[in-house]
Amino acid sequence: MQSDSKILRNNGINEGIIFHCHSASQMILLQKAFNGGNFKISVVGDYDFDKYRFVAKTGIVLDTSCARWKNVVDRHSKFESGHRVTMIIKTLDLNSTIRVISQNNLKINSDLILIDLNENKNYLYEAYNTGYYSEGAFVVRNVGFWNSTLHIHKPSRFDLQGAKLRCVSVITEKLINETSRRFLEESRHDKPDTLHKLKFFTVIGYLQQMYNFSVIVQRTNSWGYSRNGSFDGLVGSLQRGEAEFGCSPVLFKINRAEVINYVVPTWQTKHSFLFRQPKFQTEYFSVYSRPLDGVVWCCSLAVLLSAGLSLYFIRKIQATNSFDSEKDSSLSYLWLLICSAVCQQGMPVNRKSNSAKMIIFVIFMFATMVYQFYNANVLSSLLNDQFSNIRNLNELLDSDLHAGVEDMLFNRDYFRSTTDPVTLSFYKKKLATGKTYNFFDAEYGMALVKRGRFAFHVDTSSAYRVMRRTFTDQEICEVKEVQLFPPQYVGAVAVKGSPYREYIAEGVTRMLESGLMNRIKSVWDSRKPPCAKQRYSSIVAVNIREFSMPLLFLICGCIISFIILLYEIYISRKNRRVAYEHRNIVLPKLLYRALKTYDEMRAEVDNANVRSMHKMVTNLDAIVLPKQLYRGLGEVRRTGKWEYHPSRSVSQMSTLTFLFFGLKFAALYGTVQRSR
Repeated sequence: MQSDSKILRNNGINEGIIFHCHSASQMILLQKAFNGGNFKISVVGDYDFDKYRFVAKTGIVLDTSCARWKNVVDRHSKFESGHRVTMIIKTLDLNSTIRVISQNNLKINSDLILIDLNENKNYLYEAYNTGYYSEGAFVVRNVGFWNSTLHIHKPSRFDLQGAKLRCVSVITEKLINETSRRFLEESRHDKPDTLHKLKFFTVIGYLQQMYNFSVIVQRTNSWGYSRNGSFDGLVGSLQRGEAEFGCSPVLFKINRAEVINYVVPTWQTKHSFLFRQPKFQTEYFSVYSRPLDGVVWCCSLAVLLSAGLSLYFIRKIQATNSFDSEKDSSLSYLWLLICSAVCQQGMPVNRKSNSAKMIIFVIFMFATMVYQFYNANVLSSLLNDQFSNIRNLNELLDSDLHAGVEDMLFNRDYFRSTTDPVTLSFYKKKLATGKTYNFFDAEYGMALVKRGRFAFHVDTSSAYRVMRRTFTDQEICEVKEVQLFPPQYVGAVAVKGSPYREYIAEGVTRMLESGLMNRIKSVWDSRKPPCAKQRYSSIVAVNIREFSMPLLFLICGCIISFIILLYEIYISRKNRRVAYEHRNIVLPKLLYRALKTYDEMRAEVDNANVRSMHKMVTNLDAIVLPKQLYRGLGEVRRTGKWEYHPSRSVSQMSTLTFLFFGLKFAALYGTVQRSR
C-alpha cells in the first residue's frame, strides 16, 4: 500500500479512491494505512463501481482480481476533464491486462500505471495511446520499480509515432486547379496572408517534425462566428469534434473561448485605414482663403473700402468745384480701380488732384504688400509637404475621403457587433452608402488608394505587398495610416480538453524562444516600403482640382455678366418703347433718320457746335433725344474712336472684374508650375 501512496504523491495527488472486492476488515486496515500517511482515501466496493463519479486531481487504485475492474477502466477512458486522473492498476497477469487496456480509448496524456505483482520488485509500466481514432500507437513502457522505495522516471512522450491528426484550415481564396493541401504547402511569399493563416501552416509543419505526426487538412472559409447558438467555420468544426486543432490561428473572443481552447498566442495582426494624404482637407477654395485669417481678410477689405470711398468723395468734390474735367467718378469705376490694384493689373488714371494721387498711391502700395505675402503663402502651400491632420477615426470621418473595407468575415462581424458610436457613424456614413456596401478585395481597394481620395481598411501585410508592386515612390511617401482598432493577437486553438493542447503550446513556445516564429513572420510578412523621397527628381504639376476654382470663378463671372447684359438690353428696349409709344416710331428707323439729318446739317453748317445742332435737329423732327447720343455720335464722327465708360454698362464692369481675378489666379498657378 505504501507504493500506491508514494506513486500518487509523486504525481501531486493527496487523495484517492480504492476500488476493492475484499473483505470489510481488510479494507479497514488498508484505509488506516493510507490515513496514517496523511493521505485521504475513499473505499468503494465492487458493486458500487458503476455509481461512482470521477473527480479531477484524484488517484484511483484498482485491482484486476476484482471482476468488474474493466468497467472502471472503460469509464476512465471516457472521462474528459481539464485535469488528468491518475490510475494505478495492480495485476498478476500483465499481458492480459495490457490486451484489455489497449481496447480502450486511452489518450496521449493518460496517466495510467500498471504494477506487476509477480516479481520481488514490483515493476511499474505506463500505458497510453498516441491517437486511438487517429491511427496512433498503443504504447506500454517501463518507468521504474518498487522495492521498499520508489524508483520511477517518466520519459517524455514527444514521439506521436505517426498519428494522423485532423485539423481545420481557413482558405478564403478561390482555388483553381489545385487542392487545399497543395495551396497551403506550396504557397509563395507573394500571396496575401490575412490573419497569418498561411504562415501558421508553416508552424504546423515544424510541429510535425518535432512530434512525428501528420495532419489531415479540412478546408473551411470562415474562422467561426456564432449563428443561432452554434458556430460555423473552424470554431464550429472544433466544437463538434470534427478535428483536433486548427491549422489557422483565430482572433481571441470571449464567446469562442466557451467552446474551444485557446492554446498559445502566436503573432499580432494589424489592420489599418490606408490613404494618400490629401493636400487640402477642406473645401476647394481653402487654398485661397487659408493664407489669411478671417480677421485679416476683414481688415484688408475694410481698408480698401475706406480708401475707395475716400477717393469717391474727393472726385465728387472735384467735380462740384470744377477742379478736374475728367468725367467719370462713379462707384463702379472706383471699384474696378481697386480690383485692378489688388490684382496688380492697373487702370488708366489721369488725376490732377494731389489728394487723389496720394490715395491711389496708398492703395497700390497696400495691395502690393498684401499680394506678395499672399502669393508666397499660396506658393509654399502647394509646393511643401502637407501636415497630416487625419490622425484618428473621428478626423477621418469628418474628412471628404471615401472609404472601404477589405471583404473579410471578421471585418463584417466587427461592424455588426461593435457598440462604439464613432465606428457605427463611420459605417453608416462611409461604408453603407445607399444600396451599396464598400467591401472590396485587397487588390482593388489598394488600387483605389493609389488613385487618391480613398481610405481602405486592410491587413497591412497584404497592403504593403501591393504597395511595393504598384505604387510609385511619391505615392508611397503620401500613404498614411489610421487604426480602427489596436493590433490584436491571434492564437492557436484546439478542441476543448484536447490531449494535444500541451504539445502545440510547448512546440510554439520553443519556436518563440528560439526566434523561429519571428523568422517566419519576417519572411512572410511584407514590411512597409520605405519613403525614398527625391524632392526635385520629377516635375509635379498642379492638378485640375486645385486649378478648378479660378476656372469656376471666371466662368461664373462671364455667365453673370451675360445675364446682366440681357437684363440691360431688356430695360433699354422697354424704355425706348415707352418713350416713343405715342408716335409709333420704330427705334432703328428713328436712329437712321437722326444720323441722316445729322449728316445733312454737317454738310451745311461747318464747325457748328453740338449744342446748336441738337436744337436744330430736335426742332425739325420734334424728337427729344438724349444729349449723350449726339455727343457719342459726334465723338465717333470726329475721332473714329470709342472711349469706354464703365459707369454706363454694369455687364461690362462685371466682366472686367471677374476677368481681373481669373487672370490673376491663373498667373499665380503658372508661377507655381514654373517653380516646380
